[in-house]
Amino acid sequence: MIDMKNFKVLCGLFFICVGCTHVEKIDTTTVKEHMGDYKIRKVSHAEIAARAEKTGSILAAGFEKEMNDTRITDAWNCDFRKSPLNDSLNRILPGGIRLLNDKDLRDSLAFQPKEFEILQAYRYSAEEGIDAGHNLQQLNDTLYLYTCPVPVNSAFYKACLAPAKTSFAVIEIFLPRPFLVKQIK
Repeated sequence: MIDMKNFKVLCGLFFICVGCTHVEKIDTTTVKEHMGDYKIRKVSHAEIAARAEKTGSILAAGFEKEMNDTRITDAWNCDFRKSPLNDSLNRILPGGIRLLNDKDLRDSLAFQPKEFEILQAYRYSAEEGIDAGHNLQQLNDTLYLYTCPVPVNSAFYKACLAPAKTSFAVIEIFLPRPFLVKQIK
């Protein structure tokens, strides 16, 4: 049996071992901040569509501003992927932004059916001289497409698209539903 003296020694050693271990305190503030992203929310279709419209119009305005600045468009060297706004947004929305023109419409299989119809409508508007505006479409349950035409009077169009005899150009912004839901407060 263990006598009282040995019991006290064992208890003392136990408390020393437990007391002397280094427990590192972990900062959980960043984890707590991101927990809001994982809460289940009830968001209506109208709220998501409104958020998609607002987000798309803000991004389109940013692109139009860049396309009117000759210093920025000269730095792109007619490569839309070099746009500072496009570069930063592709980190958030990978592959979600692209510039298309009439030459890209040759392969209809490269597009979703609704997307191809929208691009054909932009081409028709350009051929008929009709001003086309921005457009928001829901491609499927999880993806929205915001399109905006490149203004024909922009520095980018004049420098890069007009010499190539391009009749129209459209910026496509793909907005995934989870991205939009996270933006709704």
